[in-house]
This record gives sequence, C-alpha cells and structure tokens, in this order.
Amino acid sequence: MPADLPEDNRLQADPVTGMKPFQHSFGRLGEKYFAETGGRLEFYPVAIHGSGYIMVGKVVTFNPNLAVAAERQRLKRLMENAIKTMYMQMENEDSSNMLTPQQNQHPTGEFSR
Repeated sequence: MPADLPEDNRLQADPVTGMKPFQHSFGRLGEKYFAETGGRLEFYPVAIHGSGYIMVGKVVTFNPNLAVAAERQRLKRLMENAIKTMYMQMENEDSSNMLTPQQNQHPTGEFSR
C-alpha cells in the first residue's frame, strides 16, 4: 500500500462518511519534502461529499521540529479530524457556502469568481 495515500484500505470505512481511518505514514511526504528542499510542506484537508459539494479546510503545515513519530501522528489526527468535520458539516448544514465543480467551473476549466 503506498505511503502517500492517507486512508488505510485494510480497515473498515465509517458508515456515515465512508472514510477509512488514515495511515500515519502519509506524513513521510512532509519529511521527504523538508529533507530535499528545507521547506515545510502544507497539507490541505479536502472533503468531497456524495452530493458533489467540496470543502477545503485550513492548511496543516509539516513541523520538522517535532519527533518523527509524533509529527506523523499529529498530521494524521489533524487531517482526519478536519476532513470528517467538514464532511459532517456538509451532511448536516446549509451548503450554500460550498463549492460544486458543476456550478463554479466554466467549460474552459476556469473557475468563476
């Protein structure tokens, strides 16, 4: 199983969100990026609801100052919780502030303002 995919396909999906628990190993991307560039990789939580709505959450930045195992667990926890929270918002609330690619994208591929 690739280390850069967050969901663990060996585990059962949540019946409400359809999400499988995340692997902590996707945090290796941040480690590799930092080792190669000295920069801190930014992870963006993205939730895609079955209705077609999409939400993008606040960025989670890799922290090279934490112990490797602790940082992997921190990234896993923050990303998984953010995506589940956004999904549940789409499930339970008014979706007027959410994006739908069919409504917000021009045929040319450009996004409307």
